[in-house]
Amino acid sequence: MLQLIYALILPWLILTLPASAASDDRAEQTGNRIALGFSTGQDFTATQQQLDFAASMGIDLIAFSDPAQMQNLSIAPFFILLKSDIRFPVINQLRTKRELFAELRLDNYREINETWPGQIAAVEVLSYPHEKDNRFLPLASGLANSLSAQIDSPLYFTSGHPEPLALPGGFSFNAARVTPTTVPGRPAAAFTEFSPNESDRESLIALNHLFNSKAELESSVVLLPAEWFFNLLDKQPELHVVFEGHLNGEQIAFPIPSEPSRLPGLNWSVLFLLLLWISFILHYKFQPVYNQSLGRYYFNHTFFVIDVMEHRIRNTLPGIIVMIQHAFITGLFFYVSAEIMVTALGLQALAHHFPVLFLPGNPLISLFLVGLVLSLILQFLLVGWIYMLNKKLTHFSQVLHLYTLPLHVNLILVTLLVVLNQTGTGEFLVITLSILFGLVWFSSFNLAAIDSAGFLNEYKIMNILLTTGIFTLLVVLVIWMFLYNPILADPIRLAISF
Repeated sequence: MLQLIYALILPWLILTLPASAASDDRAEQTGNRIALGFSTGQDFTATQQQLDFAASMGIDLIAFSDPAQMQNLSIAPFFILLKSDIRFPVINQLRTKRELFAELRLDNYREINETWPGQIAAVEVLSYPHEKDNRFLPLASGLANSLSAQIDSPLYFTSGHPEPLALPGGFSFNAARVTPTTVPGRPAAAFTEFSPNESDRESLIALNHLFNSKAELESSVVLLPAEWFFNLLDKQPELHVVFEGHLNGEQIAFPIPSEPSRLPGLNWSVLFLLLLWISFILHYKFQPVYNQSLGRYYFNHTFFVIDVMEHRIRNTLPGIIVMIQHAFITGLFFYVSAEIMVTALGLQALAHHFPVLFLPGNPLISLFLVGLVLSLILQFLLVGWIYMLNKKLTHFSQVLHLYTLPLHVNLILVTLLVVLNQTGTGEFLVITLSILFGLVWFSSFNLAAIDSAGFLNEYKIMNILLTTGIFTLLVVLVIWMFLYNPILADPIRLAISF
């Protein structure tokens, strides 16, 4: 217990004593403190009046990284938490870019220290790293040690978890990240970054619990987004009494706004699934060739393949429609799998490492579009691959029918995935359905290639090797890259770790 108290309090005895401000009465302040955070890239800019009002409330910490955010503003009443622009660093980056990261932090530190000498209370080195990787501690410690010799202020990193996992050597403390759904029942860290959601009601309820939990500590800091903080005061000016009370060690309950009357939000995954089933039913009802072929493929497969290869089934449209449907099924699969497996912070990590794949706005919709486009491209490439290498395939409709009909199984799998997402499910079932989804897609190509190769008079084995053989090797290579290539594997592991 003594070690726990020591770990919680000591960092803030350090934090509240900046090197050149030791004689300032504010530097000796203990108890509850609030910091206002300014994020790089946001359009919000504080006014001098807002900063002065915050200072009058007793707030004396601001967090930022870009000096332009404080341009033409007087921040003399505040100590600075120097934020880091090194966000979502993965293990491979910590190993290969340590010198670059150290140089970036030193340059930023020197620039801020020259502009506001003596006001830097602490320097954030990393923001939301991959703490769960067992290689993180030594790599992060090496980076911190290379900086500590040239930076006088305490070093810290911001965890992506409500309870930081460990503190690497060279760091004075770490910061926990808390959202309205992850407020811990007990104070896990003295420094907490609070990330509100779109609901002021939910955010204030969570912040009230967080403030109450901090009362158990002798000293604590809660970092609030400056834009949210000032917007909140604009809407509810009386809240300043609650914030001042917290700073003075008083527990004053937040006045919680009533639940706004609003229609339920649109559930995109259910909507997409409903549209897919409607398209399937309409296709089945109004396309005779399709509804006859679907049953025959699964229950009279040999005779169906003969009819296809002898070109008795000539309509190309059903195969194209199924390919387009499967593209939407794949997009929905990406959407729902990410919604179950990846948190909002994890999606931010993916967008940070793969910006070309994400449009501004809803990252889940971006993943839906990625799955849709990727599926369309791959399917036409795979169908063309089989068609070009088999001289018995004289019409494109032949390979379309052989390739697309097995894909219907994935409609059932993605339906199960959506249902499980609505009812709540564990990761094991999601992983199992994901593997089955990939196996169906893998099998559809191989079955089509083998079925069509059976009608060749010669070079059957060669044709199978050039289709299923090479395709299998490519699939193994892709799986290996997602598991072991750090460019792909590290960001995905980081995103899933939050």
